[in-house]
Amino acid sequence: MKPKESLAEFVRDGLRAGHEPEELRSALGRAGWPGAEIDAALASWIDGGLRLPVPRPRPSVSGRALVMFGLFAITLVLVIWHLVQLSFALIETWLPDLARPGGGWAHGSIRWSLSTLVVVLPIFAWLTWRVERPIRGDASGRRSPIELRFTAIAVLLSIVVLIGSAVAVVYAGLNGDLTAQFLAKAAVVAIVAGILIAWFRGRADEA
Repeated sequence: MKPKESLAEFVRDGLRAGHEPEELRSALGRAGWPGAEIDAALASWIDGGLRLPVPRPRPSVSGRALVMFGLFAITLVLVIWHLVQLSFALIETWLPDLARPGGGWAHGSIRWSLSTLVVVLPIFAWLTWRVERPIRGDASGRRSPIELRFTAIAVLLSIVVLIGSAVAVVYAGLNGDLTAQFLAKAAVVAIVAGILIAWFRGRADEA
């Protein structure tokens, strides 16, 4: 028998025998079970007024949902990446560095990022709506574990993108003076990072 199965059976038998959840939590904690696993096992059962523990339905994820969450993660990373790149290119166009003439790269980057965002942003908005719709229709209002994992992966990759952009900004700053272009790029990275962290914390609080 797998450890999680034995834990689930112990909790079921303990509740059936009339023990309070806190009693079971204390006993399992003394036995060395991690708190997260104890909470998950206890949350799998409710008191339905039948003097018998009633199992909660376990969330299941279809292959279609996996594809949706995967696309959601990919489009989130693309949106973050091209928003930052577009902002950098616009800053280089509006606040040119006279010590480094030439704006061909910036103009090409603007066109490429705009083209990507025109296509990806509507898809991202639609995927966000599709991902949020089951949560709005669920009485518990809780997100499925697979959605939380995909969201965490997407946010992790987006943070990696932001870190890379921040490193590029700092590198550019170390190569020259503290220019208005440098400060504007640093502000873009800070703002996007703040929005991303706030958005992720909001989703995590709903879990």
